[in-house]
Amino acid sequence: MNYKQSEGISYTDQEWIFMPVTHVKSIWYFPYTLYIYRMGRAGQTIDINVWIHHADEEIFGLKKMTQFYNNIKDKSSDEIRKFLKCRLKFRTNAIYNHIFIRSIKAVDNALIKDLEQYIQTYLPSEYKQLEKEIRYHGLNVIGLYRRHPIAYKVYLLCRKTAQKLFKN
Repeated sequence: MNYKQSEGISYTDQEWIFMPVTHVKSIWYFPYTLYIYRMGRAGQTIDINVWIHHADEEIFGLKKMTQFYNNIKDKSSDEIRKFLKCRLKFRTNAIYNHIFIRSIKAVDNALIKDLEQYIQTYLPSEYKQLEKEIRYHGLNVIGLYRRHPIAYKVYLLCRKTAQKLFKN
């Protein structure tokens, strides 16, 4: 299939899940645990403090997956397209959740703006859905970021202040 996985960056397992599935002819369920991901150790890529420093790598992977999808979507079966679209939605939502909920604005604003522009251009349906799906305590934080940047900055300041108060 001429697949070359990205090297030297984190989160490439998402590419491995995504791209080779286009060549799958059949699949079956294997009812045994083959691998258990141990969570909670410092330094893991799912640790938000680590993720913040590697956000650009996850976004790079999402872009690579999106380009791959756009190149093969018209040549793939409905089942494959549905699976890939679902994976893209999952990754996009995870990244936005990390940026807008978990990291409390620790990610570089230029990176966020680039991601927003990319998603709006190449995944327009996801761009619109993100506002509906990602909320924090009922607040549409992405809509706030997109349409009311000053109010978003006030919101971030309130969250950071509350986080400091409750840590003490």
